[in-house]
Amino acid sequence: MTSLDGEQGQSNFGRIVLVTLAGILILGGITFAAYKFSQKKASNMTLPGGVTYLGPTPQTGNQQPTAPQLFTVDSNTAWLTRYGETYPVSFSYPVTLPLVVYSGDNTDTVSIGWGNIPPQQNVLINMGFVSELDVKYINLPKEEYVKNWWKSFGGLKGLKSMTPFTNAQGLKGYRARYVDWSDSAPIENVFFEVPADSKIMIHLANGVLEESVFDRIVHSVAWGAPTPTPTQQ
Repeated sequence: MTSLDGEQGQSNFGRIVLVTLAGILILGGITFAAYKFSQKKASNMTLPGGVTYLGPTPQTGNQQPTAPQLFTVDSNTAWLTRYGETYPVSFSYPVTLPLVVYSGDNTDTVSIGWGNIPPQQNVLINMGFVSELDVKYINLPKEEYVKNWWKSFGGLKGLKSMTPFTNAQGLKGYRARYVDWSDSAPIENVFFEVPADSKIMIHLANGVLEESVFDRIVHSVAWGAPTPTPTQQ
């Protein structure tokens, strides 16, 4: 083999090596991009009411889905009253229900610290600013706000039902359920109009309370509560 042939062979071999390395890099890049995309698609969606939706639980054979454990109380359980720190809102709750509040929070958010759901993802009650959905809802009937509230959350895709009612304290409210991307509506949401203030609404959500417990809390919600004192907390 001549020197020229040897140099040409080395050159061809070098090109083959470079092409092979480039192919490996491109394949690796495609694999990494696909992995990141799948990770993004599988990320958790935080739903209204504080529940983190991880997708439907896989079932095998004829196995039936396990019903979630619900917090309940008996008829002898004492109830206390919680007063808002920023707004004149109040509600009653069973003394056995662990509540979590957030210092300096301007929405008077109260969460439930029970079960295996982090309190930050298990909000019981808070004040909602109507303009955060759209400023136009400030001057529209509040049922329009309730009908479209789901649009603020990526984990929801529509309204399933809405029922107007008035609670035992005379507040005009709406019970609503919204459909998530699993085509279920596991969270009951309640909205109350605030007397003489169209910019805010009281919002409650239930994912872990027995229906009778949540219903009693809903009917205890009042507006115009006295200024809270340490003895009232």
